[in-house]
Amino acid sequence: MAKLSISETVPETDLQTYLPATTVFEDIFDKAEWGTGEIVYLIITVEDTGVGMSDEELHNLFARFSQASVKTHVRYGGSGLGLFISKSLVEMQGGQIGVTSTPGVGSSFSFFIKTRKTYAPIVEEVKYSNAAADANETGKKLAILVVEDNLVNQKILAKQLVKLGFDVHVANHGQEVLDWIAKTKYWKPNNGQGADLDVVLMDVEMPVMDGLTAMRNIRTLERRGIVTEHIPVIAVSANARTEQVQQALNAGMDDAIAKPFRIPELLPKIARLTRS
Repeated sequence: MAKLSISETVPETDLQTYLPATTVFEDIFDKAEWGTGEIVYLIITVEDTGVGMSDEELHNLFARFSQASVKTHVRYGGSGLGLFISKSLVEMQGGQIGVTSTPGVGSSFSFFIKTRKTYAPIVEEVKYSNAAADANETGKKLAILVVEDNLVNQKILAKQLVKLGFDVHVANHGQEVLDWIAKTKYWKPNNGQGADLDVVLMDVEMPVMDGLTAMRNIRTLERRGIVTEHIPVIAVSANARTEQVQQALNAGMDDAIAKPFRIPELLPKIARLTRS
């Protein structure tokens, strides 16, 4: 059985519950990334019923390469490092760990860590763009193509965008993007007849054809005049390192956003690319 509780003060650290910290680590909670929320302590307790341990067995339980007894290794395996690492990680986060146990009854492991409270961000209303607002007033929706091979991600993002009033289509990989563009009014052989397409949200890593390859093909088609207008494309990827973002831009993407993202972070990018 596991239990979670929160304390606004340092939990009681008697030897029956928590072991004394053996290493002094830097207090990380004064750094800017932790914010200024109130300090609190998360307390986790896991209890079991079973063979339990004697006081002698408990003595070396958290030592490096040490187990409760020789029988422990023979019966259960392991190297005797797991609880030593757990103790170190807990102390790095300003906490302590300990255990109480009764032979033949069971054991109760407990630890606490230090953290700060956080608060839900205040999200201001985001307007898509002047062009989008005008389009909405006349009943016309911005058309977005969501390109994502993960069907769960695809459905969630599409549903959110539809709820916001966008006309949303989906593709599973880069080749389907090219096939969709060939159905739009921007495909020269269609003579201005076909579907609207205002923005493409392009995943980068996909089967069949990846996003970067699809992007290069789109820009080549634009240069050759087969696609008659510049199609705005936003790279959507978990690869958020500077060089990876630059690689996407070099392939022809107009902007990039890293997964996971929130819709209010995406809307200004759509607005900028669709503004007339």
